[in-house]
Amino acid sequence: MDRDDSIGVPKYVESPRKTSGKSPTTTITLVEYAGVSYQKIETDPDRVKLILNDAKHHRLKSFSKAVYESESRFYSKALVLMNSGIFEPGETPTGLHIENFKTMVPLNLKEGKGNFYTKPNGVFSIKKESPSISESSLFKDEKTIRLGVQSGPLLLSKGTISSKFTPKNPSRKRRNGVGVKGKKIIFLISMPGSKQPNMNELANAFKSLGCTDALYLDGTISKSVLSADLLRPKKGSNERTWERNYAGFFAIYP
Repeated sequence: MDRDDSIGVPKYVESPRKTSGKSPTTTITLVEYAGVSYQKIETDPDRVKLILNDAKHHRLKSFSKAVYESESRFYSKALVLMNSGIFEPGETPTGLHIENFKTMVPLNLKEGKGNFYTKPNGVFSIKKESPSISESSLFKDEKTIRLGVQSGPLLLSKGTISSKFTPKNPSRKRRNGVGVKGKKIIFLISMPGSKQPNMNELANAFKSLGCTDALYLDGTISKSVLSADLLRPKKGSNERTWERNYAGFFAIYP
């Protein structure tokens, strides 16, 4: 068990970003915890989709292709997209990938090196529109699971932070993760250009927001892109931040 008493009482400031439509289910805010700024996306399970391939079964790879695929497949443009987890060469998810009730990549219980294989790792899933995060070794692939992503390590398990995550860990990278707060889903991604979190701070950020369980998704290359931003270049630059290849994408709707 790990308690980060050195940080003290969590303090975060939320700045809401408007979404389209009336009374949107999905809210996007900026939050700050322990000096790290995050984009926080809070939503309901039915607003979250997962996509890996296009209609011809080719990897999407890019955010620009993912936004168009999400619109054509679900007849509505996603509000925001986020890379869904760690992957191998060829843009194949390292672990479990369940999409629209179909297991496209099986559960991976192998031993290995790197964040994915840091035990316990876990699975984020949505079953009957109820979200959950469980240890990979305890996960059961059922036909009623609509969506599932395996990654690692687990950040929070039943409100407890792993003792492996020390407050003074010097490894600071841009990171994203997903947490469960009752029936709600919270995505966090650290903002570019700011102080970046270690694993302990990311886990505590989820805990400070009321999550009981949270899973690390990926680091360094993690991105969160509003659909509207895919249609216009970054001001003052020719850089297109979605050109790097990825595997799966979360498509999150208003």
